[in-house]
Amino acid sequence: MTTTEKKTEMTNYYTGVGSRSTPAEVLLLMTAFSKKSMVDGWVLRSGAAKGADTAFEEGAGLAKEIFIPWKSFSKDPDHILVGEYPEAEKLAAAAHPAWHRCSPAAKLLHTRNACQVLGYNLKTPSKFLLCWAPPTKDGVEGGTNTAWQIAKQHNIRCFNLALDKDRQR
Repeated sequence: MTTTEKKTEMTNYYTGVGSRSTPAEVLLLMTAFSKKSMVDGWVLRSGAAKGADTAFEEGAGLAKEIFIPWKSFSKDPDHILVGEYPEAEKLAAAAHPAWHRCSPAAKLLHTRNACQVLGYNLKTPSKFLLCWAPPTKDGVEGGTNTAWQIAKQHNIRCFNLALDKDRQR
């Protein structure tokens, strides 16, 4: 095992994602959570979208892995380009209920969710997923649901700040 593999294996990752329409008070909570998590040695994984992703990233300092679907999605040179990644796309397609109806751009957006949950190598899962998104019977609404479903498929605990029980925790 290489030093990099040992470091990756020992890192505590969490996935911080959610709706672009996350309420302002929850965005503040997300930023505070990621600040505290950074101090406690956790590394954020997210996707650079406006709203929840950005709120998490603002608090994470350098303790973050931010995955983007295409180069012009972000101007930050430290963000990790996922782009076309067949293995990640397979995971996203399996988790999405209507993959065949997604545009090519939407497919790239969903594909990055696999890396947000499992790391770029798809072998270092986050310890948990934290989000804000309107709940549904089987998950959450919007693109966040792809990350939620991938996390569930890999036995990763999911917490939704839209639910009182999860917000209290």
